[in-house]
Amino acid sequence: MQFNSILFPAPENCYQYRRIENIVYIPNPTAVQNPKPSTTQGKPSQDKVEEEKTENNQIKEQIEQLPELSYIPCLYLPHPLGSNKLLIFFHGNAEDIGWAYDFVNSIRQQLKVHVLAVEYPGYSLYIGTPNADRICKDAEVVYDYLTQKIGIPEKNILLFGRSIGSGPSTHLAARRNPAALILMSAYTSIGAVVKGVVGNFGKFFVAERFKNIDEITKIKCSVLLIHGMLDKLIPKEHSVELLAACPQTIGHIVLSENMTHNEFEMEEDIILPIQKFLKNCEINIVNEKEFYKFPAELYEKPKIWEKKVNKRSLLSQMYDKFFE
Repeated sequence: MQFNSILFPAPENCYQYRRIENIVYIPNPTAVQNPKPSTTQGKPSQDKVEEEKTENNQIKEQIEQLPELSYIPCLYLPHPLGSNKLLIFFHGNAEDIGWAYDFVNSIRQQLKVHVLAVEYPGYSLYIGTPNADRICKDAEVVYDYLTQKIGIPEKNILLFGRSIGSGPSTHLAARRNPAALILMSAYTSIGAVVKGVVGNFGKFFVAERFKNIDEITKIKCSVLLIHGMLDKLIPKEHSVELLAACPQTIGHIVLSENMTHNEFEMEEDIILPIQKFLKNCEINIVNEKEFYKFPAELYEKPKIWEKKVNKRSLLSQMYDKFFE
Protein backbone atom coordinates (compact mmCIF):
# COMPACT_ATOMS: atom_id res chain seq x y z
CA MET A 1 0.00 0.00 0.00
CA GLN A 2 1.38 3.42 -0.95
CA PHE A 3 0.29 6.45 1.07
CA ASN A 4 2.37 8.69 -1.22
CA SER A 5 -0.23 8.51 -3.96
CA ILE A 6 -2.90 9.59 -1.48
CA LEU A 7 -0.90 12.46 0.01
CA PHE A 8 0.59 13.63 -3.28
CA PRO A 9 -1.73 12.56 -6.12
CA ALA A 10 -0.93 13.32 -9.75
CA PRO A 11 -3.81 15.48 -11.04
CA GLU A 12 -5.91 15.00 -14.13
CA ASN A 13 -3.92 16.24 -17.10
CA CYS A 14 -4.25 20.03 -17.35
CA TYR A 15 -3.64 19.92 -21.09
CA GLN A 16 -7.03 18.33 -21.66
CA TYR A 17 -8.63 21.61 -20.61
CA ARG A 18 -6.26 24.43 -21.54
CA ARG A 19 -3.52 25.01 -24.05
CA ILE A 20 -0.17 25.84 -22.48
CA GLU A 21 2.52 27.38 -24.63
CA ASN A 22 6.27 27.66 -23.98
CA ILE A 23 6.94 24.00 -23.21
CA VAL A 24 10.58 23.01 -23.72
CA TYR A 25 11.78 19.41 -23.77
CA ILE A 26 15.14 19.19 -21.99
CA PRO A 27 17.31 16.31 -23.29
CA ASN A 28 17.86 13.65 -20.64
CA PRO A 29 21.20 11.87 -21.19
CA THR A 30 20.59 9.62 -18.17
CA ALA A 31 17.89 7.75 -20.11
CA VAL A 32 19.16 5.13 -22.55
CA GLN A 33 17.54 5.57 -25.96
CA ASN A 34 18.80 2.50 -27.80
CA PRO A 35 18.92 -1.07 -26.55
CA LYS A 36 22.43 -2.50 -26.27
CA PRO A 37 23.05 -5.37 -28.71
CA SER A 38 23.37 -8.80 -27.19
CA THR A 39 26.94 -10.02 -26.83
CA THR A 40 26.13 -13.51 -25.61
CA GLN A 41 25.88 -15.23 -29.00
CA GLY A 42 28.66 -17.74 -29.54
CA LYS A 43 29.96 -17.60 -25.99
CA PRO A 44 30.17 -20.57 -23.68
CA SER A 45 26.95 -21.40 -21.89
CA GLN A 46 28.33 -20.30 -18.51
CA ASP A 47 28.89 -16.79 -19.90
CA LYS A 48 25.32 -16.73 -21.12
CA VAL A 49 24.13 -17.71 -17.69
CA GLU A 50 26.18 -14.90 -16.10
CA GLU A 51 24.69 -12.36 -18.50
CA GLU A 52 21.10 -13.40 -17.97
CA LYS A 53 19.16 -10.66 -16.22
CA THR A 54 16.58 -11.06 -13.52
CA GLU A 55 12.99 -10.05 -14.25
CA ASN A 56 13.38 -6.77 -12.36
CA ASN A 57 16.54 -5.86 -14.27
CA GLN A 58 14.74 -6.54 -17.53
CA ILE A 59 11.91 -4.25 -16.44
CA LYS A 60 14.36 -1.52 -15.49
CA GLU A 61 16.14 -1.85 -18.84
CA GLN A 62 12.85 -1.54 -20.73
CA ILE A 63 11.97 1.59 -18.81
CA GLU A 64 15.35 3.24 -19.40
CA GLN A 65 15.28 2.43 -23.11
CA LEU A 66 11.92 4.07 -23.77
CA PRO A 67 12.60 7.21 -25.83
CA GLU A 68 9.89 9.15 -23.97
CA LEU A 69 12.12 9.25 -20.88
CA SER A 70 14.86 10.95 -22.88
CA TYR A 71 13.10 14.32 -22.58
CA ILE A 72 11.98 16.28 -19.53
CA PRO A 73 9.06 18.65 -20.29
CA CYS A 74 9.38 22.06 -18.62
CA LEU A 75 7.34 25.24 -18.75
CA TYR A 76 9.59 28.20 -19.60
CA LEU A 77 8.32 31.72 -18.96
CA PRO A 78 10.96 34.35 -19.76
CA HIS A 79 10.38 37.84 -18.36
CA PRO A 80 9.49 40.20 -21.24
CA LEU A 81 11.91 42.88 -20.02
CA GLY A 82 14.75 40.43 -19.54
CA SER A 83 16.34 39.46 -16.24
CA ASN A 84 19.66 38.35 -14.83
CA LYS A 85 17.93 35.69 -12.69
CA LEU A 86 16.18 32.44 -13.53
CA LEU A 87 13.99 30.64 -10.99
CA ILE A 88 13.62 26.86 -11.28
CA PHE A 89 10.24 25.84 -9.87
CA PHE A 90 9.26 22.40 -8.55
CA HIS A 91 5.48 22.29 -8.17
CA GLY A 92 3.33 20.94 -5.38
CA ASN A 93 0.95 18.04 -4.90
CA ALA A 94 -2.17 17.65 -7.02
CA GLU A 95 -0.90 19.96 -9.78
CA ASP A 96 1.28 19.79 -12.86
CA ILE A 97 3.23 22.51 -14.68
CA GLY A 98 0.03 23.48 -16.48
CA TRP A 99 -2.02 23.89 -13.32
CA ALA A 100 0.94 25.77 -11.78
CA TYR A 101 1.00 28.26 -14.66
CA ASP A 102 -0.84 31.08 -12.88
CA PHE A 103 1.32 30.73 -9.77
CA VAL A 104 4.65 30.81 -11.59
CA ASN A 105 3.47 33.51 -13.98
CA SER A 106 2.72 35.72 -10.97
CA ILE A 107 6.20 35.02 -9.62
CA ARG A 108 7.69 35.93 -12.99
CA GLN A 109 5.81 39.21 -13.19
CA GLN A 110 6.22 40.37 -9.61
CA LEU A 111 9.79 39.20 -8.94
CA LYS A 112 10.85 40.10 -12.50
CA VAL A 113 12.66 36.82 -13.16
CA HIS A 114 12.60 34.14 -15.80
CA VAL A 115 10.87 30.96 -14.59
CA LEU A 116 11.38 27.33 -15.58
CA ALA A 117 8.88 24.88 -14.04
CA VAL A 118 10.01 21.23 -14.12
CA GLU A 119 7.53 18.38 -14.65
CA TYR A 120 7.56 15.03 -12.83
CA PRO A 121 7.17 11.57 -14.40
CA GLY A 122 3.51 10.57 -14.43
CA TYR A 123 2.29 14.17 -14.47
CA SER A 124 0.63 15.68 -17.57
CA LEU A 125 3.00 15.34 -20.54
CA TYR A 126 5.56 13.15 -18.80
CA ILE A 127 4.92 9.40 -19.10
CA GLY A 128 5.67 7.22 -16.09
CA THR A 129 4.90 7.05 -12.39
CA PRO A 130 6.16 9.59 -9.81
CA ASN A 131 9.39 8.28 -8.32
CA ALA A 132 11.70 10.14 -5.94
CA ASP A 133 14.96 8.93 -7.49
CA ARG A 134 13.84 9.77 -11.01
CA ILE A 135 12.55 13.20 -10.00
CA CYS A 136 15.82 14.07 -8.24
CA LYS A 137 17.90 12.83 -11.17
CA ASP A 138 15.76 14.89 -13.56
CA ALA A 139 16.32 17.96 -11.36
CA GLU A 140 20.07 17.53 -11.71
CA VAL A 141 19.77 17.04 -15.47
CA VAL A 142 17.75 20.24 -15.91
CA TYR A 143 20.07 22.27 -13.66
CA ASP A 144 23.20 21.04 -15.44
CA TYR A 145 21.65 21.75 -18.84
CA LEU A 146 20.96 25.33 -17.78
CA THR A 147 24.47 25.91 -16.46
CA GLN A 148 26.49 23.90 -18.97
CA LYS A 149 24.51 24.22 -22.21
CA ILE A 150 22.61 27.49 -21.82
CA GLY A 151 25.47 29.08 -19.88
CA ILE A 152 23.57 30.46 -16.89
CA PRO A 153 25.89 31.24 -13.95
CA GLU A 154 24.88 29.46 -10.75
CA LYS A 155 24.81 32.80 -8.95
CA ASN A 156 21.86 33.72 -11.19
CA ILE A 157 19.77 30.62 -10.38
CA LEU A 158 17.08 30.54 -7.70
CA LEU A 159 15.40 27.29 -6.63
CA PHE A 160 11.77 27.21 -5.48
CA GLY A 161 10.10 24.06 -4.15
CA ARG A 162 6.46 23.95 -3.10
CA SER A 163 5.14 21.09 -0.94
CA ILE A 164 6.27 17.84 -2.63
CA GLY A 165 8.57 20.05 -4.74
CA SER A 166 10.62 20.86 -1.64
CA GLY A 167 12.11 17.36 -2.05
CA PRO A 168 13.84 17.73 -5.44
CA SER A 169 14.69 21.40 -4.83
CA THR A 170 16.41 20.66 -1.50
CA HIS A 171 18.17 17.65 -3.04
CA LEU A 172 19.43 19.88 -5.83
CA ALA A 173 20.56 22.72 -3.54
CA ALA A 174 22.54 20.20 -1.49
CA ARG A 175 24.48 19.10 -4.61
CA ARG A 176 24.83 22.34 -6.57
CA ASN A 177 25.48 25.96 -5.63
CA PRO A 178 22.49 28.16 -6.57
CA ALA A 179 22.03 31.72 -5.33
CA ALA A 180 19.18 30.75 -2.97
CA LEU A 181 16.61 28.09 -2.07
CA ILE A 182 12.97 29.01 -1.38
CA LEU A 183 10.74 26.38 0.22
CA MET A 184 6.97 26.72 0.55
CA SER A 185 5.03 24.28 2.77
CA ALA A 186 8.08 22.03 3.05
CA TYR A 187 8.33 18.76 4.96
CA THR A 188 11.14 17.09 6.88
CA SER A 189 10.49 13.82 5.03
CA ILE A 190 7.63 11.94 3.38
CA GLY A 191 7.65 9.45 6.23
CA ALA A 192 7.15 12.24 8.75
CA VAL A 193 4.15 13.55 6.80
CA VAL A 194 2.59 10.08 6.71
CA LYS A 195 3.19 9.65 10.45
CA GLY A 196 1.43 12.95 11.09
CA VAL A 197 -1.58 11.89 9.04
CA VAL A 198 -2.08 8.24 9.95
CA GLY A 199 0.11 7.72 13.02
CA ASN A 200 3.19 5.61 13.73
CA PHE A 201 1.89 2.50 11.96
CA GLY A 202 2.10 4.40 8.67
CA LYS A 203 5.87 3.87 8.53
CA PHE A 204 5.21 0.18 7.83
CA PHE A 205 3.29 1.01 4.64
CA VAL A 206 5.33 3.77 3.02
CA ALA A 207 8.88 3.84 1.75
CA GLU A 208 10.88 6.78 3.11
CA ARG A 209 11.57 9.39 0.45
CA PHE A 210 12.82 12.99 0.17
CA LYS A 211 14.56 13.29 3.54
CA ASN A 212 14.82 17.07 3.50
CA ILE A 213 15.89 17.10 7.13
CA ASP A 214 19.15 15.38 6.12
CA GLU A 215 19.67 17.14 2.79
CA ILE A 216 19.27 20.66 4.18
CA THR A 217 22.33 20.20 6.40
CA LYS A 218 24.48 20.08 3.24
CA ILE A 219 23.23 23.35 1.76
CA LYS A 220 25.53 26.37 1.47
CA CYS A 221 23.18 28.96 -0.04
CA SER A 222 20.62 31.07 1.82
CA VAL A 223 17.27 29.36 2.50
CA LEU A 224 13.80 30.88 2.92
CA LEU A 225 11.06 28.74 4.47
CA ILE A 226 7.45 29.90 3.98
CA HIS A 227 4.74 28.00 5.84
CA GLY A 228 1.10 28.48 6.76
CA MET A 229 0.11 28.42 10.43
CA LEU A 230 -3.14 26.71 9.39
CA ASP A 231 -1.55 24.02 7.22
CA LYS A 232 -3.19 20.69 8.16
CA LEU A 233 -1.45 18.45 5.61
CA ILE A 234 2.12 19.50 6.44
CA PRO A 235 2.15 21.32 9.80
CA LYS A 236 4.42 24.33 10.30
CA GLU A 237 6.62 22.30 12.66
CA HIS A 238 8.22 20.70 9.60
CA SER A 239 9.62 24.05 8.46
CA VAL A 240 10.63 24.93 12.02
CA GLU A 241 12.66 21.71 12.21
CA LEU A 242 14.21 22.38 8.80
CA LEU A 243 15.22 25.86 9.94
CA ALA A 244 16.95 24.40 12.99
CA ALA A 245 18.82 21.95 10.76
CA CYS A 246 20.14 24.65 8.40
CA PRO A 247 23.90 25.18 8.70
CA GLN A 248 24.97 28.30 10.62
CA THR A 249 22.63 31.24 9.98
CA ILE A 250 21.63 30.68 6.35
CA GLY A 251 18.00 29.84 7.18
CA HIS A 252 15.10 32.30 7.35
CA ILE A 253 11.47 31.50 8.10
CA VAL A 254 8.11 33.20 7.54
CA LEU A 255 5.02 31.74 9.22
CA SER A 256 1.87 33.21 7.69
CA GLU A 257 -1.02 33.43 10.13
CA ASN A 258 -3.96 32.83 7.75
CA MET A 259 -2.23 30.56 5.23
CA THR A 260 -3.19 26.88 4.79
CA HIS A 261 -1.57 24.31 2.52
CA ASN A 262 -3.41 25.50 -0.59
CA GLU A 263 -4.99 28.82 0.43
CA PHE A 264 -2.87 31.96 0.70
CA GLU A 265 -2.54 35.56 -0.42
CA MET A 266 -0.04 35.62 -3.27
CA GLU A 267 1.44 39.05 -2.61
CA GLU A 268 1.32 39.12 1.18
CA ASP A 269 2.25 35.50 1.91
CA ILE A 270 4.60 34.73 -0.98
CA ILE A 271 5.90 37.69 -2.99
CA LEU A 272 6.66 40.20 -0.22
CA PRO A 273 8.52 37.67 1.99
CA ILE A 274 10.62 36.58 -1.01
CA GLN A 275 11.44 40.16 -1.97
CA LYS A 276 12.50 40.95 1.60
CA PHE A 277 14.56 37.76 1.77
CA LEU A 278 16.39 38.49 -1.49
CA LYS A 279 17.11 42.04 -0.39
CA ASN A 280 18.49 40.91 2.97
CA CYS A 281 20.69 38.35 1.18
CA GLU A 282 21.88 41.04 -1.26
CA ILE A 283 20.61 39.02 -4.22
CA ASN A 284 19.84 41.66 -6.83
CA ILE A 285 17.40 41.11 -9.67
CA VAL A 286 18.21 43.31 -12.65
CA ASN A 287 16.08 43.68 -15.77
CA GLU A 288 18.93 44.10 -18.19
CA LYS A 289 17.56 42.65 -21.43
CA GLU A 290 19.22 39.36 -20.50
CA PHE A 291 17.39 36.43 -22.07
CA TYR A 292 18.30 32.81 -21.59
CA LYS A 293 17.33 31.15 -24.85
CA PHE A 294 16.75 27.48 -25.55
CA PRO A 295 17.49 25.99 -28.99
CA ALA A 296 14.40 26.20 -31.21
CA GLU A 297 14.20 22.42 -31.58
CA LEU A 298 13.56 22.00 -27.84
CA TYR A 299 10.16 23.66 -28.28
CA GLU A 300 9.09 20.88 -30.64
CA LYS A 301 7.38 17.88 -29.09
CA PRO A 302 9.62 14.83 -29.66
CA LYS A 303 8.33 12.85 -32.63
CA ILE A 304 8.16 9.66 -30.63
CA TRP A 305 5.63 11.36 -28.34
CA GLU A 306 3.36 12.02 -31.30
CA LYS A 307 3.16 8.27 -31.90
CA LYS A 308 2.35 7.20 -28.36
CA VAL A 309 0.03 4.18 -28.20
CA ASN A 310 -1.54 3.89 -24.77
CA LYS A 311 1.68 3.02 -22.99
CA ARG A 312 0.83 4.83 -19.77
CA SER A 313 -0.77 1.86 -17.99
CA LEU A 314 2.08 -0.45 -19.01
CA LEU A 315 4.67 2.09 -17.89
CA SER A 316 2.91 2.60 -14.59
CA GLN A 317 2.91 -1.15 -13.96
CA MET A 318 6.61 -1.40 -14.75
CA TYR A 319 7.51 1.58 -12.58
CA ASP A 320 5.40 0.28 -9.72
CA LYS A 321 6.96 -3.17 -9.96
CA PHE A 322 10.56 -1.98 -10.02
CA PHE A 323 10.62 1.26 -8.01
CA GLU A 324 7.76 1.23 -5.49
